[in-house]
Amino acid sequence: MTSPDRPLAPPAAGGARDWMFWAPVAAGLVLLVLGMIDTVNLAIDDVFISFRYAEHFATGHGLVFNPGERVEGFSNPLWTLMLAGFARAGWNRAAGDTSLLEAAKLAGALFGLAAFAITTWIAARRRRDEAFGTLAPLLGLAPLALGASYSFGLWSISGMETPMCACALVAALALQLEALRRHDASGAVAGALLLGAGALFGVACWTRPEPVFVWALTTVVFLGFAPVALRGAVVRGALVTLACWGALAAWRVGYFHAWLPNTVVAKTDLGPHGLILGAKYTLAGVFATVGGLMLGLLGLPVLLRGRSEWRYLALFVASYLLFGVCSGGDWFPGYRLLAPAFPAMVLLAVAATLAFVRRVTPPLPAPAVAAAVAVLAVVSFASERNLVRAQQAFPSGFGRVAWHASPLRFEVARRLASDVRPGRVVALAECGVIPYMNPGLRFMDVVGLMDPGFARHPADDVAYFIERNPDFYLVMIRWGQASREFVSLLAAPEFRQRYEQVAAFDGLAGRLATLERGIQPPAEEEQSFLLYRRRRPAGGTH
Repeated sequence: MTSPDRPLAPPAAGGARDWMFWAPVAAGLVLLVLGMIDTVNLAIDDVFISFRYAEHFATGHGLVFNPGERVEGFSNPLWTLMLAGFARAGWNRAAGDTSLLEAAKLAGALFGLAAFAITTWIAARRRRDEAFGTLAPLLGLAPLALGASYSFGLWSISGMETPMCACALVAALALQLEALRRHDASGAVAGALLLGAGALFGVACWTRPEPVFVWALTTVVFLGFAPVALRGAVVRGALVTLACWGALAAWRVGYFHAWLPNTVVAKTDLGPHGLILGAKYTLAGVFATVGGLMLGLLGLPVLLRGRSEWRYLALFVASYLLFGVCSGGDWFPGYRLLAPAFPAMVLLAVAATLAFVRRVTPPLPAPAVAAAVAVLAVVSFASERNLVRAQQAFPSGFGRVAWHASPLRFEVARRLASDVRPGRVVALAECGVIPYMNPGLRFMDVVGLMDPGFARHPADDVAYFIERNPDFYLVMIRWGQASREFVSLLAAPEFRQRYEQVAAFDGLAGRLATLERGIQPPAEEEQSFLLYRRRRPAGGTH
């Protein structure tokens, strides 16, 4: 039974309140760092796509995957430009195969820690909020829940742009919510804070494509019921964001001659099948991140009553989840597409939980609530770790830091560098490590991320593949399964007449050789690569 109108309880003594707040924060920080260390050796192949763009830019070729071809095959311009700065400063392929990867991972870890710190600041500003009574210090459970998200640690140390996006978004939310909080408390209009939030939302739009969609939907809906005195300042902040996004759009059209990144064109599926997959992905991501705190969302009606700051945060989270549905999800472990919204999600879930629990009769003691959430956090961390490792096998960083788990891909890349003449065209679907390690070769992405032609054709379109006529074709077979286009190509007489197999890279053989040396190899090496070459014409040379 609940009693929504039960009067506010007097606040607890400052010392007790501070201890109750900072203890969960410290535990969350420990879990976040443990998650980063554990996943430091996971490097998704796509990470190296941005690396190839960045190093081409740093060496004067422009933001291109293949010199002379202006295709936006990345979706993270600000991150890629930062990587180009690292490459120019010496963290590049010439300094070592993983030099730029190491720099990217460490930079991402700093952004992840910054996002954690900002989430803590948002919660700390409200740790004496009388709306939560004696439970207000338990807002420190929000940083704990964020640190307990194994996925957030994973993507913070991944080498991808995810933590940069998360940091920009939560920083923008911090200013936006602070401005709304001041208005809720005193009617003051903090125009400077809203302008700052607008600028940071604009920065977020440069890190990923979706923040502009999430921000725009949130802002439009919020303006429908925002206090009249605030609307002008909110609109002025929104104009700053639009200016930032407009500058990006103008640059994109001028440089790539396209309104959207080619990656968005290649991946987007707004049909019923894509929406169903996106809904499943989003629900699973919310449950994995928020876990048992989802029950606390029953307190949302109480939390949102007359509080603009919480209404805005709820709208932001809802808009991000709608994006997740429309995205169709992706194959990466740990719900990468939702990770930038994890700080906002845990803040809303914890605040709603406290609003709900505070009105339960008889009242629950704060230590009991804290203990229950702490147990849920640890269980969530462990279960999400098991889920991620079931999706993608990699060695823990607690054993050895190798920065990646793909030695076979590096081996294949070196073989191509030695056996294939510069300037030749290699078609493949794994366009990360192998192209990055071979700047002298040209690559044809049959998945379409870096190739507008394949972005508009099915991957298994044999006629289109034959028409493109690459010099080589490299296919990966993993866990006994070949990529979709290879199944169709191998069954096509035209392909077999035109191409011949010239090399095979047996991941299983390499795995056994590693075991014989007493080393436990990464399970990701349960894969093989086959290299096909276009047949030489009779009496001709290749």
